[in-house]
Amino acid sequence: MKTLVDFLDVERAAVSLEGKVRRTEVTLDGALGQQCGAVVCVKWENHQITGSFKVRGALNAVISLPQERRGNGVTCSSSGNHGLGVCYAAREAAIPAVVCVPDYASPKKIAAMRELGAEVRVLDGPYSMAEATAIRLAQDTGASFISPYNDPCVVAGQGTLVREWLDQVPNLDVIVLPVGGAGLSSGVGLALKALRPTSCLYGVSTEGSAFVHAYWHGHPMEALEIAPNLADGITGRVDPASITLPLACRLIDGFVLVNDDQIARAVAYCYDRHNQVVEGAAAVGLAALLSGKLGISGRTAGVLITGGNIARETHQGMLRRGRLSERS
Repeated sequence: MKTLVDFLDVERAAVSLEGKVRRTEVTLDGALGQQCGAVVCVKWENHQITGSFKVRGALNAVISLPQERRGNGVTCSSSGNHGLGVCYAAREAAIPAVVCVPDYASPKKIAAMRELGAEVRVLDGPYSMAEATAIRLAQDTGASFISPYNDPCVVAGQGTLVREWLDQVPNLDVIVLPVGGAGLSSGVGLALKALRPTSCLYGVSTEGSAFVHAYWHGHPMEALEIAPNLADGITGRVDPASITLPLACRLIDGFVLVNDDQIARAVAYCYDRHNQVVEGAAAVGLAALLSGKLGISGRTAGVLITGGNIARETHQGMLRRGRLSERS
């Protein structure tokens, strides 16, 4: 019996997205590779359209909507990058979009969503409040709700980066990436395990929002609280019924947490060594490697940098903190 999403869906998404998303650059990181005893490459999805990998899933979800459902538009909940992807996809399809965001969302991302023509509603309270509001709005208006993670088309779209990456680095056998709601890790895992069955997928979350990490380790998510942290893009509660949770358990081979000092150090590393501006959530995979939390010795490993939508002052603060952390 077919599951809600599988590798064939990823392959179909790749066909749908052909020519609509960028083939992002991959670079080798010799210094990090030497530190880890491995070959390490970095894929820079911060240079993707809208500045994040999220546009892959959002575009695939909007493209997949039946024509008769498009007139009522789309809604979504987002702390920023998924919303940007949905807004871009809606603009390309000439349909309306409403995005509900928590009050801690980046002002830069909110402004960018509005520039793309969407209505953005900023809600007091946690991400779960924004999600519930967007779902209710879809029910009331007939719009299609596009979850940032709990949507087969979104999951499939995120997975399209894997074949692209393997074309760039044919012997890639480890991928390290951030985990929020596990839409990315589910799509990437489906593609990676199909194309390279002996490969490893490592997930990394922030200590401030460790819901999927807890689930993967067999611990209850319900007792966890969200703590303020530098990775807003992967911060928020996860629907216990999400299709991504069983996929994450099946596809992720190892799962660790990083703290804010480690995230800031990774953001500073990207800027100082690679001249790349990245956001906190984008750098958690790199943070895990820099901190020695994952064993990749002897492997050819890829770390995914997922986005670069960060306000200048926020980035400068992370640079200062990261450089201090490096010296201490």
